[in-house]
Amino acid sequence: MPNCEIWSFFQFHPTALTLPGAPRFLISEAVRGEGAHLLDASGHRFMFDYHPQGELAPRDVVSRSIFTHLQASESQDHQVWLDLRPIAPEKIQRRFPKIIQVCQKWGVDVYQNPIPVSPAAHYWMGGIRTDLQSQTSIPGLYAVGEVASTGGTWC
Repeated sequence: MPNCEIWSFFQFHPTALTLPGAPRFLISEAVRGEGAHLLDASGHRFMFDYHPQGELAPRDVVSRSIFTHLQASESQDHQVWLDLRPIAPEKIQRRFPKIIQVCQKWGVDVYQNPIPVSPAAHYWMGGIRTDLQSQTSIPGLYAVGEVASTGGTWC
C-alpha cells in the first residue's frame, strides 16, 4: 500500500467566544493584531512559550498552542482568555463594535475582563482532489482555492 497523506483539513479559528449557552462567535484575529494577549488561568501570557511571534503567530499555530497548553494545564477550569485591556478603549470601540456587542450580550465587559476563548472549527478546506490545473474527476468541474487539494499521493 502506498504511503498515503491526508490532504483535507479543518481550519481552526483560534479565538471563539466560549461561554455556556453562547454561540461560538469568532473573535477577530485583528484583535490580537491590535495588541490583545492570550492568558491562561494563572494570568500567564503563554503564547511566547510556543512561538517567537506570540499571539501574532499563524492561526494554526495559535490554535494548536492553545490546545497543547490546555492539555498540559493543571488548572481545573481548562480555559484561556483573550485580554483586550492592552488596547486603548477608543480603538476597541472604533475597530470592534460587534465584538463588544456580542460579548456584552453574554455578560463580558471587554474593557474590564478578558474574553473566555477556545479554538473552533472554522471551515473545511482542501478536500476536493484536483490535478494541477484544478480539474476534478468530473469533466468540466474545477475546484480552486481553499476547497481544492492540488497535489499529493492518493490512495
